[in-house]
Amino acid sequence: MNLRLVSVAIALVASAMLLGAGVYGTKDRNAPYGGGRQLSMLLPESRLVSVPGAAHMSWIEAPDLVFSSIDTFLNGDWPASSQRVNTLEPVGKK
Repeated sequence: MNLRLVSVAIALVASAMLLGAGVYGTKDRNAPYGGGRQLSMLLPESRLVSVPGAAHMSWIEAPDLVFSSIDTFLNGDWPASSQRVNTLEPVGKK
């Protein structure tokens, strides 16, 4: 086993986990939206893309938003609809 290669792979995975964008449907019950908000709060440089009204298959319910967000992120930018999460309470909810 090549330990250098393993070390590089671990570093890449760690980087992806710290600098990530999560895409969550607000009506998802399998991967709850609140869990996505919490994960985004815990990762210091992450952003959350909320898909209003979408459930677990948000890429089918809102393909333009989901796929354009993924494409933007993979090309090195934050999606326009992404937000930093500082509270578990969704914006506009009281």
